[in-house]
Amino acid sequence: MQLHHPLGLEFFEHRDTIRRLRDESDGFRQLAEEYHAIDRRVCLIERAFEVATDEETEALKKRRLWLKDALYREIRKAAQPA
Repeated sequence: MQLHHPLGLEFFEHRDTIRRLRDESDGFRQLAEEYHAIDRRVCLIERAFEVATDEETEALKKRRLWLKDALYREIRKAAQPA
């Protein structure tokens, strides 16, 4: 199942930083794994392979957005020159 919004495409210009953070930061890796799990679930719901209420779907999308923002902040911080 292809993801809707994989981090590598969402932040294409930061692919190397994302890989490095996944290798070096347990916190980043956990957030990224949760982001991808939610993205996968939303994709399944939208393609009618899984059932969820509108409220559940909206809550998942809001959490995915919050995670994306948190991940982007970490990516930006790690990408800044020292």
